[in-house]
Amino acid sequence: QGPKTAIHGLITAKIDYAFVVSRGRKYIGLITTKNLRDLIKKQNKTIKDVLETDVQPCTPDTLLEDLFGLAVSTEYPIPVVDDKGKLVGEIDNDVILGSMVQYKGIEAEQLETIDIVTEETESNA
Repeated sequence: QGPKTAIHGLITAKIDYAFVVSRGRKYIGLITTKNLRDLIKKQNKTIKDVLETDVQPCTPDTLLEDLFGLAVSTEYPIPVVDDKGKLVGEIDNDVILGSMVQYKGIEAEQLETIDIVTEETESNA
């Protein structure tokens, strides 16, 4: 419906970005309120001209460790697409980074447990 309608929708929803999809919901890229404002000022451009295509999607079965690189490469959530490229959701970067910290904490606890067991085993030998 055009950039003015899009920016109004984003401002009303109190968000500064939206994923852009085709009519078949295939993920195309990301648009921000800043990009839309620039587009409205320069009336000779299209949404494709200001679309951010560097926000790479992942699939529902992407491993957590593979999401870390995607999360640090952008300030926006990671789009999740199915095997046909259709947008099915998003993963917030804070969730990814928080999960990595929690995962590393669990790994450290397991290593400490192994060390304790090893020390007890050596004492009993």
